[in-house]
Amino acid sequence: MAAGEAGTMTAELLLPPPPLPPSPPPGGTGTERALEEAAASGTLSLAGRRLRAFPVAAARRWDLSDTTQADLSRNRFGEVPEAACHLVSLEGLSLYHNCLRSVSPAIANLQALTHLDLSRNQLTSLPACLCLLPLRVLNASNNRLAQLPENIGALGALRQLDVSCNELRALPASVGQLKSLRDLNLRRNQLTVLPTELSELPLVRLDFSCNRVVAIPCCYWRLRHLQIILADNNPLQSPPAQVCLKGKVHIFKYLHLKAEAAAATRPPPTCLTDELCPLRQRGGLDSGFNSVDSGSKRWSGNESTDEFSELPRQPREKRSGAAGDSDPEQVDFIEGSLTGEEEEEETLLEGSRGQAPRQTSLLRAKDQHTLPG
Repeated sequence: MAAGEAGTMTAELLLPPPPLPPSPPPGGTGTERALEEAAASGTLSLAGRRLRAFPVAAARRWDLSDTTQADLSRNRFGEVPEAACHLVSLEGLSLYHNCLRSVSPAIANLQALTHLDLSRNQLTSLPACLCLLPLRVLNASNNRLAQLPENIGALGALRQLDVSCNELRALPASVGQLKSLRDLNLRRNQLTVLPTELSELPLVRLDFSCNRVVAIPCCYWRLRHLQIILADNNPLQSPPAQVCLKGKVHIFKYLHLKAEAAAATRPPPTCLTDELCPLRQRGGLDSGFNSVDSGSKRWSGNESTDEFSELPRQPREKRSGAAGDSDPEQVDFIEGSLTGEEEEEETLLEGSRGQAPRQTSLLRAKDQHTLPG
């Protein structure tokens, strides 16, 4: 009996060990299930799984080409997963609360992406290729951004931009090209100046609180769609703090009045001196160019024009000679209401605007009837 038991034990020891079960994908069996559900529903949720890399091997078992939403938040990705950038049908991508230090240029493949959440990461810049996407919502808050891409104005469909809690010191002028932007959040940065280009946008909400802004540009009173403006915790001097505390209506009234006062005190355009811009010589009333008279009588540059500058503006006027019985003479009708100097100034102003100076004749056709003496 003892010998039989010993033989059985020996046989068991000689048997090969059973095969190990297949190793689960990163994140456990729940990741496999999430990939399976994504293939069926079009929504991939891998949030909160402490992933350092995208489960590429497991994803190959499923067709994810129709995935439209991907939630990869609360993981440990150091960069945007390359595999996620090949899900070309994606419309929404969340990478909230990861360890991102850069955004792969491959994100330009996502030409259907409209919502992108990159908040709570360690980004110091955004790639220019990001501005070539049809984004409507971009959240890059709580990063370390020191500047925005110069071509951010290319995001023509963008409606909401959140770059709060970064290290921005200035905004590029191209933000004035975001013609669809409704909500702009600049809270808690290091801004000292707000760009005047923002006044051309259809903003409904503007938050630049907790910055270093000293003055709100006067042109912001033209933000007629704006309903909410948050400007607290700034060293504002224009408008003063007591005005800002009263709300949007009082802020805009202050800006409007200041803009009108600035326009009223703006000096009128001045004319260049003759030494700097000698367009023509003074003296002549009519050069004869474009004149409709018969050419029998024109004023020369040496003749005095004082007596004619005092004539009333009527088609005809009787003028008698000094002796009272001298021959009747014809009188020209002087048309323009400008003097020679004023006409020259107007010509210079039109030339400075890029318009061709108007060639006006100072003399109308002479009256063919002889005035009685």
